Amino acid sequence: MQSEKKANPAEINRLVREVQSGNETAFATLADLYKPLLSAEIEPYRKALSATDVEDLRQGAMFAFFRAALSYDTNQAVTFGLYAKICITNGILDGLRSIGRLRRREISADILPAPDGTGENPQQLYLDRQRIRQIYLVIKGLLSPLEYRIFKLYMAGFSYTEIAAKLEKSPKSVDNALTRIKRKIKNKVNFSAE
Repeated sequence: MQSEKKANPAEINRLVREVQSGNETAFATLADLYKPLLSAEIEPYRKALSATDVEDLRQGAMFAFFRAALSYDTNQAVTFGLYAKICITNGILDGLRSIGRLRRREISADILPAPDGTGENPQQLYLDRQRIRQIYLVIKGLLSPLEYRIFKLYMAGFSYTEIAAKLEKSPKSVDNALTRIKRKIKNKVNFSAE
């Protein structure tokens, strides 16, 4: 990621640990380093949404970034930049769900949100996309075929009841599946970090 070029991974990890200790100045520094990433992730939605909705997305993305800094394990193999990007993307998807404007489509491992390309190194974008595809493949390997379909629909912004109707399942079974999915992913991340 471009932001990690400004500060080396050890410096990023030091800032993350300080954020986790409650240092607001460290968070401001970290947020400043990743400001281009946050802007790039919001930019594709500017034309389709009102200024108010875009501001809501920006705030949601910043909140997701803050949660990423608080939950990141500096001992895991995934860089903070990639981890933050995934969290920001998920935060934006949550924001789009609440706005109700997310296009209804299934997201496959081959279809990822396209960044606008400003300020990003094309080679690094390619590597980031490859890593994200690898993460999706790991997730696919953890889940049953039904759980993976539910995961993709959930990531695409469908509600529990919409997923249930689409898959001809009860909303409770979808809720239970999503609980299992989250537990499996969390266990895999915690196991990989050790």
